[in-house]
Amino acid sequence: MIKAAIIDDGVNQPLRRSFTIEDRSVRPYIERHPPFPSHGDICYGIINKYFCGGPAQVQWYNLKALSPFTGTGSVESFLTALRLCTLFDVKLIHLSVGSSHREDFPEIERLIRGHTKRGVIVIAATNNRGEVTAPACLPRVIGVRHDDALRGEEFRYCPNARDGVDFAASSQHVLNGRTTQAANSFAAPLITSYALEYLCRHPKAQFPQVLGHLVSLSQSNFQERQATTYAKYHADRCL
Repeated sequence: MIKAAIIDDGVNQPLRRSFTIEDRSVRPYIERHPPFPSHGDICYGIINKYFCGGPAQVQWYNLKALSPFTGTGSVESFLTALRLCTLFDVKLIHLSVGSSHREDFPEIERLIRGHTKRGVIVIAATNNRGEVTAPACLPRVIGVRHDDALRGEEFRYCPNARDGVDFAASSQHVLNGRTTQAANSFAAPLITSYALEYLCRHPKAQFPQVLGHLVSLSQSNFQERQATTYAKYHADRCL
């Protein structure tokens, strides 16, 4: 079984290991039932939409470090969530949160480096303003942004990106009859789903193996898109 953490504004699902974090304070998370799903609910839904493994294969830790009303939180709450991930000995961390403030980078990088040295896979969305974001920009972190040209399960590898973001992925996914909006935080869960699937088969895999698997999938994905585009173009010409 793979231990995984999702750091967001709270997942309102029956996850036994759920906590609310406010700066350095940690308390049990009380499941809410808002009229619309939370951001965390949507990200969790996208992961499970594409994850081919069963729920028994992943032990989730639901870490609420963001406000469901503003979508923001303090950097101290984020750092506390990262420390909890060390305590819980998770193998994968999914992040919709980060910072573009350079004064926050050193401590974020220090904690992330501790995780990656232990073989933890960190998948992080970059922010939607196009600013360099930690931890998405950091070495041995899988950074993700959305690409409006991609749909469904499509994603592509972006080697040597100037902002350190490794993958561009679709952020438009149909959940309960509604399509998610274009946002980096709705692209990252697609990558997380594939990484989780690989880790369930290779629980001791390290960053190079997981990254290599994702790159391989993105190349297959690209070839399929090319073949589909060619077939459509050829069919249009024959009409």
